[in-house]
Amino acid sequence: MYQIDRDLLGYYVKKANTTYAALAEEMGIDRSTLSRHIATNTLTVAEMYVLISELKLTQEVVFQIFFAEKVA
Repeated sequence: MYQIDRDLLGYYVKKANTTYAALAEEMGIDRSTLSRHIATNTLTVAEMYVLISELKLTQEVVFQIFFAEKVA
């Protein structure tokens, strides 16, 4: 299972000058659904693809955001 680094994702959302609402609209889902998927680490591959594409994330950043190691 993957772990999303929500702080780092938020940084790249702001850097791309967009909002979670705009990203959710691009995905065809409600903002609250996107927020829940991020909070519960249940993003679909299609949702991840939209985030990667819209935020113009590099491969290194993708791994940092979506495959962050859990810290106890």
